[in-house]
Amino acid sequence: MSYGDVTYSQTIVHQETVELGEPIVIEATISNHSDYARRETVQLYIQDVVGKVVRPVRELKGFKQIDLAPQDTQTVRFELTTNDLFYVHANQEWSTEPGEFHAWIAPNSQEGQRASFMLK
Repeated sequence: MSYGDVTYSQTIVHQETVELGEPIVIEATISNHSDYARRETVQLYIQDVVGKVVRPVRELKGFKQIDLAPQDTQTVRFELTTNDLFYVHANQEWSTEPGEFHAWIAPNSQEGQRASFMLK
């Protein structure tokens, strides 16, 4: 159980199109609207929209714990590589496919505002 009200801003992906090998920068602003300090676990989820293998709707790719003072706001930034998008295909090959990906920064796998990027 935690005290206070924490909100997450819109998830932002800093580039609309990503080439293999390029970093993927994703961020959101987290705000504590209470009079209590708190520790928040900020989570990053990714979805490969169309793939040859059925994948999770939201796959956890990272998390960070931040300390928020009362009425504090922090921007949390994740940097992934395209290798973080790889998975094992039916032929046991480890790779990824070009296409659309969705990203969420949220307190859990059910919340958050979606952002998108294309992998070339």
